[in-house]
Amino acid sequence: MAECCKEDDASAEQLATAYGPNLPRLRELKGRYEPENILHLNHNIPVIW
Repeated sequence: MAECCKEDDASAEQLATAYGPNLPRLRELKGRYEPENILHLNHNIPVIW
């Protein structure tokens, strides 16, 4: 997961802490509704490509 994060984005560990077991579903939704990943600051949920 961390390989898709940009320098200003949260680390994989931070994401897991912030979103817990909801992260996979949130990533799926982010890919569907915001695939350009424009809103990527503050605990970004990376898009699944």
